[in-house]
Amino acid sequence: MKNEKDYLRRIFLLSKKVEEIMQTDKSTPFNTTELRLMKELLIARLEGTRLISTQIAKRLGVTRSSVSQMVNKLEAQGIVRRQADEVDRKIAYILMTEEAEQMCKAELSKWNMGVEKIVTKFGEEKMEQLLVMMDEFADVAKSIKDIGK
Repeated sequence: MKNEKDYLRRIFLLSKKVEEIMQTDKSTPFNTTELRLMKELLIARLEGTRLISTQIAKRLGVTRSSVSQMVNKLEAQGIVRRQADEVDRKIAYILMTEEAEQMCKAELSKWNMGVEKIVTKFGEEKMEQLLVMMDEFADVAKSIKDIGK
């Protein structure tokens, strides 16, 4: 078996490359965590669910206080809104506004064109193999509770 340190180094380098690819251009007024929050809200919407700040904090790996600060900022910009639960008024769901969803859909359209170019150059078969293997790798890594300890 190869040296584990070499594998770790290569995983970190690959992770860094992927992060660089996923970074948005400097024209966006949002930081990375705000963009991740919006992505989580979009995913929830597509899945037909709604998120509260505690769930968002857990998904982003930040405190509820940080989520509250981000939501306040994004709410002031008209990006998100709070919606009280129909039964328990103490629960507030964080939702994207219609305008923000349209903005995100336009951005996703750009990303789709980029992915189309990648698949064309890389090849559909290799792309499918890569995605299957990345998914398997993520599942194995997630199943190991003591990774990094």
